[in-house]
Amino acid sequence: MLTYRPDGSFIGSEQVNESGVQTYRVKNGTLAYYSYGSTHPYRLALLEKGDTACFLPTNAKVLNMSGNVPVFSEAGDGGVTFMDSYEPCIYEYKSGKVEKVLTFDFGKYSVPEAFFNYGDAFAAMQNLMGNDYAIVRRYFSDKNDKLAEIYLQKGGNPSFHYGLYNAGKWSWFYGGDERTSPLARSFRLFDGEGNLVCVMDLSLLGNLPSSLRECVTDNGVLDNLNQNSNCVIARIKLR
Repeated sequence: MLTYRPDGSFIGSEQVNESGVQTYRVKNGTLAYYSYGSTHPYRLALLEKGDTACFLPTNAKVLNMSGNVPVFSEAGDGGVTFMDSYEPCIYEYKSGKVEKVLTFDFGKYSVPEAFFNYGDAFAAMQNLMGNDYAIVRRYFSDKNDKLAEIYLQKGGNPSFHYGLYNAGKWSWFYGGDERTSPLARSFRLFDGEGNLVCVMDLSLLGNLPSSLRECVTDNGVLDNLNQNSNCVIARIKLR
């Protein structure tokens, strides 16, 4: 595990045994997420010197679906939230305990219980991919706002939908086709001022809807992009 300061300078490194799919440093150790399909009979552990606390036991033989997005994120109350692959739930680790803090009802798109009862991981995945389903792909929050990215497979076509919790209520929207929309899969975090931070694909910025283009306060950045430019970081101010 390598640690850096915000300015990029190196702090130090350490060897983490049994590090899992992803890890996250907390005050009293390191959280390791193993997900489904690992050799561990649990999906989360707190690794401390000479000790390990285990959470979310499982014996399901299914493949990991965490992908390459962060499982962990800082919670507004000082804890750490994390997603659990196929579960439509958001969990939080705080003060040595793990609790569900949010559950989404996907209705007919929920991953069926029978999926977890397969004796073969590849047979289970083949069955799931042949049906419609939804999973939480990304989640992050601050003290007032939350954002959830939902991966939906419907009729063999994948799409990404978003839930934004702001001013005490959830609003749901479609970010557009991921192959053409600069918004789809762009959301990353809330900054210290409550703005929604996005990292947009340079090649798709030409497809930015005019209604959003009119809201851009520094169009000079967009006007001076070329094929060698970096990705564009956008901050969306929530009303």
